[in-house]
Amino acid sequence: MNIIIGLGNILFSDEGIGIHIIEELKKRNNIKNTIYADLGTSSFEIDYYLNPELEKMVIIDCMIAKDAEPGCMYCLKMEDLQKSISNKNYSLHQLKFIDTVKVLSILNDLPELIIIAVSPFDIKTLSSDLSEKMKPEFDDIVIKAEKKIIEFFNTCL
Repeated sequence: MNIIIGLGNILFSDEGIGIHIIEELKKRNNIKNTIYADLGTSSFEIDYYLNPELEKMVIIDCMIAKDAEPGCMYCLKMEDLQKSISNKNYSLHQLKFIDTVKVLSILNDLPELIIIAVSPFDIKTLSSDLSEKMKPEFDDIVIKAEKKIIEFFNTCL
């Protein structure tokens, strides 16, 4: 069994991109043997889904990166994210997530995981919709994310 987790604050436009993506992936139903989890801003709830049958985990979130254009999707492993945060390439918003994963890795055996991150256009506007600039990019981002997830889930550990 695999899991795809969407993180983000759905009330602040592109900040909720992780949630929007997993909802679209669920509708498409192309990724079998998978749990979809909308955790919003509660990354500690990942613990609820951890069990010995869980093989791989994908976390999808909005992430501000110093050199990334808005609307850009990129894929990271935990060690990439930890190095980049120490070099100040990503926003401090992500530190809570890193701390969550560190604590969970002490308490549990974490499955192999990747993070799919999307650079936002707007995370300040109070809206449950994606920004007008993100909307035209959304389908392409979902297609790229789905391809990356299927590739990751089909590779051996």
